[in-house]
Amino acid sequence: MDDRLARPGYVVRSDGAVVNEADNINEDGSQNFRMVVADPEDVTLIDAATSPVVGSYEVGSKQLLTIEIYGTASAATVNFRAISASGTPRPMMGVSTADVEPSWSGGVGQIWQFTVTGLVAFQVELASVTGGNVSVKGRAL
Repeated sequence: MDDRLARPGYVVRSDGAVVNEADNINEDGSQNFRMVVADPEDVTLIDAATSPVVGSYEVGSKQLLTIEIYGTASAATVNFRAISASGTPRPMMGVSTADVEPSWSGGVGQIWQFTVTGLVAFQVELASVTGGNVSVKGRAL
């Protein structure tokens, strides 16, 4: 048995190699890393609304939120909000996946991404809707 295994801070990988846990450097000079992948969570913020409404999602430990705004409406305005420690909803900028343009609001037929790390909640406000319904759903990681 390798004498380094008797000292704290060394672990054995599944291939039998000894790894220095403190600096993640292997005997061959390669580097280890630990990747934590969050379970995706489906999120429904608004479901087929035909009039103005607000939907919220408690972020917890999630870091990234992707939402799609869709429905039968001919036009709609959905405002994005962040809620932090004070509990006050404040405008939040998202990035459109279509053209990587940032904005505080979106419309039907768009997909948006948000970094939600450290927030208490994320909120959308369906400010206006014309000629149908609007849903806002997505996934959080």
